[in-house]
Amino acid sequence: MVKSATLDIVEGMAQLEEVLLITPSQSPENSDLISCNSVWVACQQVPQIPRDNKAAALLMLTKNVDFVKDAHEEMEQAVEECDPNCGLLNDSEEDNHNDEDEVFGFLTSKACLKKMQILVTENGKKDQMAQLHDIVDISDEICPSVDDLALTIYPPICHLTVQINSAKLVTVLRKALEMTKA
Repeated sequence: MVKSATLDIVEGMAQLEEVLLITPSQSPENSDLISCNSVWVACQQVPQIPRDNKAAALLMLTKNVDFVKDAHEEMEQAVEECDPNCGLLNDSEEDNHNDEDEVFGFLTSKACLKKMQILVTENGKKDQMAQLHDIVDISDEICPSVDDLALTIYPPICHLTVQINSAKLVTVLRKALEMTKA
């Protein structure tokens, strides 16, 4: 996070410098203001950076929980808007909505990330940099796996692709839980 914030500031400064060198200094251009604003915004992010590894890990886990929650809501909306004949849902409309959620893997993924959050909150130590980094890395793998699964359940559906992406998500979730347990 520190590296990213620093790079944002340096890149913004480089852009601003480039714009100022190209544009005559007598007339402020819109690009001058935009470049200056991007540096300002990047600098304002610095105080928001977590002060220790545990806080940074918890922030990243929270972002990942929010991502999965958003994906879940998007998928719920897609299911609600879906024509029963289009192939998104193969079973009758009488199916329990929770079964649909579980098939899509969103609730399990969200629960796994929340469990990781709780365990880091309760047991994580600020000086466990490598372990916290590993937990964040594996949590970062969950989101693309959820996204891949979500994309495969839009029509036209290839059931094999859904099964493959489901299996990938299960593998990532198991790995995440094993890592967090350790």
